[in-house]
Amino acid sequence: ESAVGERVLLLLLVIATLFAVAFLLLPFLVVRRRWATLPAKGISAVYFAALGLGFMLYEITMIQRLTLYLGFPTYSLTVTLASLLVFTGLGALWSNRFASDPRRILPVLLGALVALTIFYRFALTPITSSTLDAPLFARILVAFALLAPLGLCLGMFMPLGLRTVGALTPDRKSTRLN
Repeated sequence: ESAVGERVLLLLLVIATLFAVAFLLLPFLVVRRRWATLPAKGISAVYFAALGLGFMLYEITMIQRLTLYLGFPTYSLTVTLASLLVFTGLGALWSNRFASDPRRILPVLLGALVALTIFYRFALTPITSSTLDAPLFARILVAFALLAPLGLCLGMFMPLGLRTVGALTPDRKSTRLN
């Protein structure tokens, strides 16, 4: 019956809420004294919230834009997430090259992100349209390649932001990322 399905959904909501409280809010209670002494909490929160929101918006947009190209929403979801995860990891790894002065590279990354956004807005459709007749495997490779620069760029923001915030803290030993 539908009542069973509704009960299961409500139970899942309760479980998800409990996990969110346990793993997202309780750690802040444990470190609240240390948290109170950290500098630039507000701007850091804005930076990391914008990073998370922007990443999700890019993911959702690319999943939607590649659905018709790859033929099925599940293919688009899988290829987009796999590509972005792989290249985001490589971007995070590559960010070590800029560890000495992360504030210098952040404006360059923002410029690259703007350029990529313009590229995806105007060039993605012509590229995917011109390769629409290719076999599925080739289209997957094209999608992977198209998403690679975005993943590399997005992957650099988190470690560079963490390094910048870590450099502001008085006790740098505990926040060191290397």
